[in-house]
Amino acid sequence: MKKRTYTRLTTNQVTASYSYLREPDSGREFSDDKYKVTILIDKADEDGLAIIRNACAKAAADEWPEGAPANMRSPVRDGAEKSAELADYFLVTFKSKQQPKLFDATGAALDADINIFSGDKIRVAGAAGAYVAGANKGVTLYLNGVQLIEKRQDAEDDLFGAVDGGFVNPTSASEAAEAPVDGSNFNF
Repeated sequence: MKKRTYTRLTTNQVTASYSYLREPDSGREFSDDKYKVTILIDKADEDGLAIIRNACAKAAADEWPEGAPANMRSPVRDGAEKSAELADYFLVTFKSKQQPKLFDATGAALDADINIFSGDKIRVAGAAGAYVAGANKGVTLYLNGVQLIEKRQDAEDDLFGAVDGGFVNPTSASEAAEAPVDGSNFNF
């Protein structure tokens, strides 16, 4: 049996979608007990997509020199197949059994209390490798590390954001600023 080869890659800056980087995805119906991150690549980012597709093509060519199987599975999914909101993106998932290394924008280790959430701007380092599992053949992306470039949202921050035209609390910001601080405005 020949030795399997892996093609290293590092993405351009992308958007994190789903991430399990501090603890593996476990305890749910479709959990696989792996660390992982799904990234969104804008369909207009041809260079970013080429990095992933080239690594996958090399991994497939190394495994199947005579040509990739017709039913080969790819780690690149069209966002339009998932929802209309994701129609402008490709979804790509990187996975690992080992916890990936996490870095800040300078390359320093990310503090343990900082988590990467959906919407954060990141780069992903990994490797493409072919697999054969019974009748299933394809290329997967292994997760080695993630670099946090821009923190977009924190779970402790504004969880919803403003909605134009939605309900507004009758106490406006100016009324709140004029309210007495001693609590005398309460009618209990």
